[in-house]
Amino acid sequence: MRLPLLAAAVIVVACYACSPNFQYVEGPEASPYAGDFLQEWIGGTIVLEGDWGRFYDPAYAQSLEHDPQVTPFEWDRSRYLPIVYPPFYYLLISPLALLPMKAAAWIWAALMIAALAAAFWLLHRAATRGDGVFAECGRTTDDAPSQRRARWAAFAPWGVVAAVAFVPVIETLTSSQKGTVCLLILTATFLLLNRQRPFAAGLVFGLLAFKPQLTIVIAVAMLLKRQGRFVAGGAATGATLVGLCLLLGGDVCRQYFDFASGAADYLRNAGYDLHKSHCLYGFFTLLAGGAGPWAKGMTALAAGGVVLLLVLLLRGELRPGASRFAMQFSALVVATILLSPHLFTYDLTILLLPAFLLLVLIARGGETLRHASLTAWLLLGLYAAAGVSASLAAQHSLQLTVPLLVSLLAVLAWETGAGRYARLDLSPNAASI
Repeated sequence: MRLPLLAAAVIVVACYACSPNFQYVEGPEASPYAGDFLQEWIGGTIVLEGDWGRFYDPAYAQSLEHDPQVTPFEWDRSRYLPIVYPPFYYLLISPLALLPMKAAAWIWAALMIAALAAAFWLLHRAATRGDGVFAECGRTTDDAPSQRRARWAAFAPWGVVAAVAFVPVIETLTSSQKGTVCLLILTATFLLLNRQRPFAAGLVFGLLAFKPQLTIVIAVAMLLKRQGRFVAGGAATGATLVGLCLLLGGDVCRQYFDFASGAADYLRNAGYDLHKSHCLYGFFTLLAGGAGPWAKGMTALAAGGVVLLLVLLLRGELRPGASRFAMQFSALVVATILLSPHLFTYDLTILLLPAFLLLVLIARGGETLRHASLTAWLLLGLYAAAGVSASLAAQHSLQLTVPLLVSLLAVLAWETGAGRYARLDLSPNAASI
């Protein structure tokens, strides 16, 4: 147990030590210290002492990010990091702007590492306790552990090493992004559903509203499946966050709405790296060489196919705690990635949740997941592709992760919707979508 956890810690330390983002370099061609954290710090500064009338004005953000009286280092003046998150987000993180920028950046890094560790701990605890879908790999008695549970105990710590070495995880940490927070929220949401606590799950899921594009698929699916308590929990959190937004004033909220309504056009902004985009829109825009009618048409067609797969996936009654629901939730996370208007490599950190759930089912054998080998190969392919696909996309304008994600979604749709699970769940009392 100690050796793999020590190896994971060494990987994290090495990532920060070797990352150019955490090397303090100034100059007209330098990158901002701590990567994208400057955007958080400037957003917090605007909340505390900035001009709220220009909260989402790109020119205002650029001026602050290159103002020596505000930003304590010089970096490439042709670049800037736009203010893109909802008002409540900047209000909640604004205390960081009271600190020197470098100190705040390291506190932020520690919080992101803590979120990753918390997600791992929650999954490990659920598996070892045998909650719901983890009953087969959890420990049910102290005096009679099965060989399968013994294998789990030996494998789990090394799984942490593999997860920490996942390129999107490395990128989200070293670029000061929030992929680990998204992973933690989705993990807690699933585990609460797995324990039959839908209202609490909805409350936690609502916290993902700081990246609203990651909430749509799951929220709509749960609404259409008449999961009223989950929806009520999400609505309660959403109402609270809207109230926090209103503390900054209606004009700031209007500015954010204007920005968010054109979120898909964000791909046209200078500096948007399509080679690191892993959604359907980014895939076809890169393939077509621009966001023209062909790219939009193909995106719409492919999105329709993804929705059709989701319909197959969600046929019948939702039964949290069952193997089928673990597959369904995994598929919803995959579909969230594909249908997002924009999604970068670091956001693929959330794939660790479906990967974990599906590996648990694969470990049980064919009685739970009939296409276990194919699923395992697809997961392995995604793990490898996430590390090299951006470079290959830059050379060949083809993002490998997207067809792999679609293939995984199709396999899960067959397992849950067109196979024996669907036949088992098509009862007169089963809810439909």
